[in-house]
Amino acid sequence: MILFQQAQPIDGQELTVHKEELFIARMYAAFGSLPATLDKHHLEKLEGMKVATLGEQSSNPYDELIRAIKRYGSVVVFVKFDPNEEPCEK
Repeated sequence: MILFQQAQPIDGQELTVHKEELFIARMYAAFGSLPATLDKHHLEKLEGMKVATLGEQSSNPYDELIRAIKRYGSVVVFVKFDPNEEPCEK
């Protein structure tokens, strides 16, 4: 058997998200937690999320995730916090 795999994983690519807190809340509701590893088994749920959020912003982050999964097979969605950013006060 001859196999191959990706020699170098792609670096994290920024997802276009305008309301990050809302996106994070939706991802937690749909997938339980972040980071979340998503693959072809999650496409149907992501398609529903894409349709449910049509018109909220010009680019749809769920559509970006769908395209990435179709291209790479699976993706990991995670939050990277800026150490220079002031923490939010509640």
